[in-house]
Amino acid sequence: MPRRVVITGLGAVSALGADVPALLAGLTDGRCGIGPLTLFAQKARCQTAAQVPETLGSAFAGLPPATIRRLAG
Repeated sequence: MPRRVVITGLGAVSALGADVPALLAGLTDGRCGIGPLTLFAQKARCQTAAQVPETLGSAFAGLPPATIRRLAG
């Protein structure tokens, strides 16, 4: 029996944008989201990362902490 799948929406929160169109635009423009650490862990051994800007973090506002942990991987 074939398995049925329902896609309820697409979403992305990345260093290039907070939604799919912004992410796609960044990728097609050839932009890179990787850069020096500026938001936290300046004393870490690795000083480069793909950080999500603080303004994009508002995409998680209102979500329960358990959901944020699940989405963060």
